[in-house]
Amino acid sequence: MSRADVRKAILPAAGLGTRFLPATKASPKEMLPLVDKPLIQYAVEEAVASGIEDIIVITGRGKRAIEDHFDRSVELEENLKGNGKGQLLSQIRHISNLANFCYVRQSEALGLGHAVLCAQHLIGDEPFAVMLGDEIIDASVPAPSDAPSNLAVIGRYVLPPEIFPILRKTKPGKNGEIQLTDALRELAKSSPMYALEVKGNRYDAGDKLGFLIATVEFALKNPSLGSDFAEYLRNRMESAGEQRRTSRA
Repeated sequence: MSRADVRKAILPAAGLGTRFLPATKASPKEMLPLVDKPLIQYAVEEAVASGIEDIIVITGRGKRAIEDHFDRSVELEENLKGNGKGQLLSQIRHISNLANFCYVRQSEALGLGHAVLCAQHLIGDEPFAVMLGDEIIDASVPAPSDAPSNLAVIGRYVLPPEIFPILRKTKPGKNGEIQLTDALRELAKSSPMYALEVKGNRYDAGDKLGFLIATVEFALKNPSLGSDFAEYLRNRMESAGEQRRTSRA
């Protein structure tokens, strides 16, 4: 399977985001801002950089903000244009032109495996990617020749269409959900499975601490914020150290 064969990616985004309540009571977890972009946009940009053309987002109730984010906002564009904010206008237009977007509603949050099944009619008999939007990968996209490896897996998958009939037969596991890992274990009995070593950093932004760590790391790398933020952190650490020394005295 070559990279050119993989043209579609599924981004599951129907979860309830309970680990971030109350912030996610009315707002999708996937739209939490990591510095200046929502979490899901990082996954979309990663997919596009890998050669993906079609993005299939699995959504649920209360996720309309995701669709609006990747759609055009004519009023906003006109406002930016009229106020001479050309750079911001270019960024906004770029978002809606990243890829071809399609949205599928998952009526119940029945697990990652079920979310993948919801997109079967759009995948057909093609290989496809599955990307978990709350796992942020800070690394370059590898060349296909570097792909074979014997290492472990994170929230990035390239799967064959043969996974669908297996998923349909997979019984609910933990929390009554259809687990993708159970289907992968069954698929591995008949097909080889490979892993790719990611030469970079992975952040679990679906967890509060992981989200905070990712925010700090990406803020430090931001060209317009990095130096000022690094200075703030240095001053904050020096102040905290001084307070500790004073309290011990």
